[in-house]
Amino acid sequence: MPTLEHHGGAAGVTGSCHRLRLAADRSLLIDCGLFQGRDLGSRDVLDFHRVRFPVEDLLGLVITHVHIDHIGRLPHLLAAGYRGPIFCSQPSAKLLPLVLEDALKIGFTRERDLIERFNTLIGERLRPLPYNEWHTIVDDDRHRLRIRLQRAGHILGSAYVECDVETRPENPCREGDSSREEDSSREEDSSREEDSSREEDASREEDASREEDASREEDASREEDASRAEDASRAEDASRAEDASREEDSSRAEDSSREEDSWWERACSRIGVSRGWIREQARSHHDGTTSHHDGTTSHHDEVTPTTCRIVFSGDLGPPNTPLLPAPKPPQRADILVLESTYGDRNHSGRADRR
Repeated sequence: MPTLEHHGGAAGVTGSCHRLRLAADRSLLIDCGLFQGRDLGSRDVLDFHRVRFPVEDLLGLVITHVHIDHIGRLPHLLAAGYRGPIFCSQPSAKLLPLVLEDALKIGFTRERDLIERFNTLIGERLRPLPYNEWHTIVDDDRHRLRIRLQRAGHILGSAYVECDVETRPENPCREGDSSREEDSSREEDSSREEDSSREEDASREEDASREEDASREEDASREEDASRAEDASRAEDASRAEDASREEDSSRAEDSSREEDSWWERACSRIGVSRGWIREQARSHHDGTTSHHDGTTSHHDEVTPTTCRIVFSGDLGPPNTPLLPAPKPPQRADILVLESTYGDRNHSGRADRR
């Protein structure tokens, strides 16, 4: 089972950096951003952003979008020795060098040669991926890891990331079989002698046990008669208590149902969908399709029981944004890493915003 580690974006809203660990020597990094504002505080900028987590086990880095709190530690990551691929959407691959150039000028150096050399290093590692297509990162006798980018509607090129991880069982080691056979022979001889001795002891214990069982049966008969009378009294009391409990549970369930209906109405109003559409999403999973809010339908992928799907949200945008398609829900997720874009604040809908 894959595990998650967070190097930022967990205790605050900046510095997004998440590690999906497949094994001790295999991980995938999602984003590597700068800490800003209260998350940085009065700390030394360069020292605080130095990458101290291991990079030698990384199979790749996936960038959800090119905001600085998601990509700003890229220079520090390369300085720590990372030399692997950088996966992102095709639009993000165009924007990344431009954003990093500005960031380097503000935070590191204005030397043109150094900036160009850095962007060349980044360009050599970039692996632009189209939306809605699976890309395999590793596929061997230990693991199969593939990723898929979906539109997030946050900024141009933004994506959320679906990761499918299949962990494959290792073959049992068969070395030392001849040695095991020899040990087994010795154990068998020793076992025969031990069995003979046990049979003698068992015969003696059996005679003593018969006498003890006869005495126990007599005592048990007396206790059983007393227990029957007590059980009848308890059953009558339990029946009365159960009737009272049913009435109380029925009242509570009614109150809970009203509260749930009210919660759903508020939640659906905030995200701009109907409760009926959400029910349709749940039903559609049974027939292998997903019905999207815009009326389109997509088919589910077949996933083996050993496959775990982890979804990293990145930053999600709202619907009704000019030039940006609204994000569509993922088909499924066994584990969801969901970021709070604006730190637990509710915003008015775009249609009502001034």
